[in-house]
Amino acid sequence: MELKKTLDDIDEKFFEKIAKDEADQEVIRARGNNFMEADEGASPVKQESAAYKVVIINFAEGDYTVTNMNSNAVHNFKVEAGGILTSDLVNGTV
Repeated sequence: MELKKTLDDIDEKFFEKIAKDEADQEVIRARGNNFMEADEGASPVKQESAAYKVVIINFAEGDYTVTNMNSNAVHNFKVEAGGILTSDLVNGTV
């Protein structure tokens, strides 16, 4: 029982540090749950959240182009081995 209380306290303190409000907590939890539930044979796109639309996409290595439907801005990026995302706007892991 003490372990559960300790874990609950850690969870609460974690969200106090990173989440702005309860809706933000829900989005973060949904992302974490999607990540933990993902498996190799699953659909590459998952959506779960009442407050926000959370989409997780597993990209294969290659070159991609994304168009922002609101501004018609076009963004090109590349996914390299190991999930490294590169573009003129961002550099990091996905």
